[in-house]
Amino acid sequence: MSDAASGAAPSGANRPGRPSGPTARRYAAAGLALSWRLFASALPSLAIPLVMAAAGASEAAVLAATAAIVLSHRLAWRLLAAPARREVARLAVRLGGRDRDLAAAQLRLAAVAEDAERLAADGAWFALRLGRDRRPRWAAPGCRAVLGVPPATVLAEGLDAAPADAAALHKALDTLGPGEAARLELSCRHADGGRVLLSLAAHHIGERGYLIGARDITRERQLETQVAELTRRLDTMLFEDRLTRLASRARLDAAMLAARVRARRLDRPLALVAVRVASHRAFADRYGTVAADSCLRRIARTLASTIRRPADLAVRTGGERFCLLLPDTDAEGAAAAARRVVGAVAALGIDHAASPRAVVEVRTRTLMLHAPGPRPGEPAVQPPSGTSDLIRSKTRLRTAGSVMR
Repeated sequence: MSDAASGAAPSGANRPGRPSGPTARRYAAAGLALSWRLFASALPSLAIPLVMAAAGASEAAVLAATAAIVLSHRLAWRLLAAPARREVARLAVRLGGRDRDLAAAQLRLAAVAEDAERLAADGAWFALRLGRDRRPRWAAPGCRAVLGVPPATVLAEGLDAAPADAAALHKALDTLGPGEAARLELSCRHADGGRVLLSLAAHHIGERGYLIGARDITRERQLETQVAELTRRLDTMLFEDRLTRLASRARLDAAMLAARVRARRLDRPLALVAVRVASHRAFADRYGTVAADSCLRRIARTLASTIRRPADLAVRTGGERFCLLLPDTDAEGAAAAARRVVGAVAALGIDHAASPRAVVEVRTRTLMLHAPGPRPGEPAVQPPSGTSDLIRSKTRLRTAGSVMR
């Protein structure tokens, strides 16, 4: 296999930007010829100082003549060599650019060959050509690894695809014009009786019909399904309370952050109703942990039934504490929601001998996480002096006869 097919980088002789082979030999021959001509022309001139010294000329005159000859020949070298160097530089740039393009093409070819060898080694794809009548005319040997059948079987029987997928394939081929391509997925039967999911790339090749590349993506889809299921389970573990199946504290934190950003941007009210089961520890001590957990589950279902909009959220924040997050709800609406919760839990009639009313009760508190600003023409409500910044940002209301302690 050649260097391009094997993916190996070009050798030093073919390095981009550096001439090689006959080009390099031409450069060297031209340079040697030019150097020899200049050196040969300088030899007679260098004999002049020798003759002057033999005739008894002074040392200063001999040195001056030698310096003048050297300078003149140096200038001649520059005058004669500069055009040659420019021509050589232009030739090098032209040939070097061609070598760089060739090297880049070789690297691209090597990458394509490498991908083809990898796909052939994996055996996860094959090619198929359909005639204008949509019947198979040629099939690559890779269909044996993907479908478990030889090419002759594919040519005789075609692809055993699901009816809906086969109809989608024919519809896609009907819409293709010459030179156009389409991508779709096709479910086919494997020789062992199972199903194989193929990713198809169909190309219209004119009078010869259609060329289809098929890749097995069954394993990829299985992995995607597993990842989606694991993600769903992780979300359930993080954002759902295991005992009551309400939203967890982590879900409340995320939802409250998004709701407060939205409320501030749109200047809409945002309310929170905090709920606590009264004397729950005494209930657990008297009736046991199982009965206490059952009581919390019943109260959680009741809380979930009191919310009426998809944006409302019922949360168990921990232990016997719950809350309702109510977007677009003002103080009066939050108070009404709190009263519904108190009445619904009292209507359950769960016995609790340690409670003053002999049934399980809840205590609620409503908080305005964001209250809209005053409308034009209305005076702004100033918070009491000495109130902390945290309390100033919330309007606390208490439902009648039910205060969280």
